[in-house]
Amino acid sequence: MMSESQLAPQAYVDVYPELFAKLRAAGWTGECFPTYPQPSWTDEADQFMPHPTALDFIVQFEGLSISEPGRYSSGKLAEYTNHIKFYPGSAFAHMKTTCDDYYLDVRDILEDPDPFPVAESNGQILFLTQSGRAAFIDQTLCGYNRAPNPFVLFNTYLFSVNDDRIDGKAGYFGQRITGRPWW
Repeated sequence: MMSESQLAPQAYVDVYPELFAKLRAAGWTGECFPTYPQPSWTDEADQFMPHPTALDFIVQFEGLSISEPGRYSSGKLAEYTNHIKFYPGSAFAHMKTTCDDYYLDVRDILEDPDPFPVAESNGQILFLTQSGRAAFIDQTLCGYNRAPNPFVLFNTYLFSVNDDRIDGKAGYFGQRITGRPWW
């Protein structure tokens, strides 16, 4: 774990064993790599300030991709697959409005300064704050789910389990959930 980071993935390994088994199978080791080269997405990140928690997350998880067949609330398999891609570049690519617009809405949704995009899942972007709070926000800003840490969201998104720590809001396509106008 990097100094000043509020992220401690190892604390969640026993809480979410199925999730971390998938992460290990995808290549996660739990180690940081301090000689990490400059990533290709840095030019796209000019509206967002990376902080130690986001950087810690990125050096541990970037490049991994995990998936699980979707399930209905009844437990029956659905016709779709839930994917989580730990590519900040993919998160930036899925933003349909300018980063400036996203920054304003994301900060309002997370109620925490300095959100940074670190992953993408089925058209939703995962933002992480310095305090470790996380939110999957729809790429069109019409809905979100937020939680005290990203692992709660990953477990819920992949395995379709309910968790009372997740707070969400959904609108309709074309409506910004924060009420901010499009232009």
